[in-house]
Amino acid sequence: MGVTISSCRAFRKAQVPVLFWTFLTVHMGVVPSWVLVFGGSENDLSLFEVADVAIAMGQATSRVRHAADYTTECCANDGVATALERLGLI
Repeated sequence: MGVTISSCRAFRKAQVPVLFWTFLTVHMGVVPSWVLVFGGSENDLSLFEVADVAIAMGQATSRVRHAADYTTECCANDGVATALERLGLI
């Protein structure tokens, strides 16, 4: 099963995470409670609202940090790996 988006220019930057979420849940059958969302920008907030666990990266804006369940290190300091280790997933 494939999904084709003919032109990314047709979507605002803020819509891309929501489109990806729709693809995961509707077309791939992913259950929202299976999803961890990592983000650092305002455009990630829409995903934070629907994911089971929202993790702000260390360089995230204060608004993103406030909306997150957890905050981890920045990308340069292996923030994703650090969060996954703290959550006992790796």
